[in-house]
Amino acid sequence: MVLIDQVWQDFLKIIKEEVGTRVVETWIKAVSLSRYDTQEQKVYLSAPNLFVKNWVEAHYKKLFQSHLKRLLGVDSVTIIFCIGACTTEPEIMQGASTKIVPAVSAQKKNKQDQSGKKLPGIYTGSASKLNPLYTFDMFVVGDNNSFAYASARAVVQKLGRLYNPLLLYGGSGLGKTHLLHAIGNEIMQKYSDARVLYQTTDRFVTEFIHAIRFDHIAKFQAKYKKIDVLLLDDIQFMVNKEQTQEAFFHIFNALYDANKQIILSSDTLPRNLGGLVDRLKSRLEWGLVADVQVPMLETKIAILK
Repeated sequence: MVLIDQVWQDFLKIIKEEVGTRVVETWIKAVSLSRYDTQEQKVYLSAPNLFVKNWVEAHYKKLFQSHLKRLLGVDSVTIIFCIGACTTEPEIMQGASTKIVPAVSAQKKNKQDQSGKKLPGIYTGSASKLNPLYTFDMFVVGDNNSFAYASARAVVQKLGRLYNPLLLYGGSGLGKTHLLHAIGNEIMQKYSDARVLYQTTDRFVTEFIHAIRFDHIAKFQAKYKKIDVLLLDDIQFMVNKEQTQEAFFHIFNALYDANKQIILSSDTLPRNLGGLVDRLKSRLEWGLVADVQVPMLETKIAILK
């Protein structure tokens, strides 16, 4: 006997080799195999929301058809995407050597939801706290970074009105993250009620993925749109992540239109980032772009001291 959950697990293993782990974790696992109609040869896949349903159906439906057809041992199969539970009745396929049951029935899901165990919510990860040691006073200024330093200090004085967005770019380990934290710490001292968020792009991407998986896109967007200052580090890690870029594009527009301050860092100019959509590239350079260069020997010695 072969259970449907085994078919699903085999499918996930195969598809991971074909499209990669990130696609599987982000999109394929966002849907679940609800039931299989043996008479009509239809596979019902349940998505948590319309956004996920439309995306997976548009990009991966053919992969579902080809692999599930082979794993189920049939000549053809129809893939049907639905939102939420496709049926409340478990369907069983019985044959000479095969038994198909749903991976998780809607009834079982409801019992789990009511058990008192906390259900998955919007992903927050570890707290995005500012490092109190990264201040302007602790930053070593030299010819290589004086312009970026001056720009960072100027932004604090006129939030949302001067240099918005401010983009700091340069190689790894040159002080961009320090300046982002320094801006945040200075703002918190100057405006105690300001809503300041420092976030790495990696964490932003992970949070967005969880928001999709658990149908919390609205909460995700609301979280970012209500802040006063967004400090987003290493924007280059958003490259080739189309849906994340789309989400950030709308967040950027909402913050900018509300005169909220946006500060970003990157290892290179946005215009040179392949895999970043043009409309986002242009917005990232709307304000002031300041480079952080490799320090001279004297500055290196001062940093070590």
